Amino acid sequence: NVAVPEIVREAQPAVKNSDSLAYAVYPTWPNGATVLQLSPDQIQLNNTISDSYNWSYIGTDGIFIAENTVYFVSLSKNGYVEKTFNNVISVVSINGNDNNHIVDTYTLGQNYPNPFNPQTTISFSLQHKAFVSIKIYDINGNFVDSLINEERMPGNYEYPFNAQGLASGLYYYQLQINGHRIDAKKMLLVR
Repeated sequence: NVAVPEIVREAQPAVKNSDSLAYAVYPTWPNGATVLQLSPDQIQLNNTISDSYNWSYIGTDGIFIAENTVYFVSLSKNGYVEKTFNNVISVVSINGNDNNHIVDTYTLGQNYPNPFNPQTTISFSLQHKAFVSIKIYDINGNFVDSLINEERMPGNYEYPFNAQGLASGLYYYQLQINGHRIDAKKMLLVR
């Protein structure tokens, strides 16, 4: 049994369904966040996230804004506070042999330049052969483009993304390895 960190009273979690699992991300008292993995027969602690902001006990709400990114907004004495947490869900081993082994077979780089207009480069690396998919989404979660969708050998890769014809704004790119949602990062297109 693992002790779950104390969550903030009256805070609404960000919740995401994923295949046969669900994930609930709660603000953790006094700071940070806690990720719970929910299945039909158990609740497990998936991840704890450190952060320096001390939550209030009033008016905190969360939402997934990308596959692995959670946005919280909270009331405070000085107005509202926004917090974004990336890579919130710890992903288990792709081969499923060890449910406690965190995937260390990939790295998804931050696009560069960022902000960009209209072209940027997205990089990733693999330590093992895998089927890789990188998809681009707008801030509302609408699919925009597919950067790669094919099997790759171990190595470092860079792919250009041309946003010609897209409106200025915040976009997300999501990495999947062997069909598992792994990581997502945001990028800003400025015209």
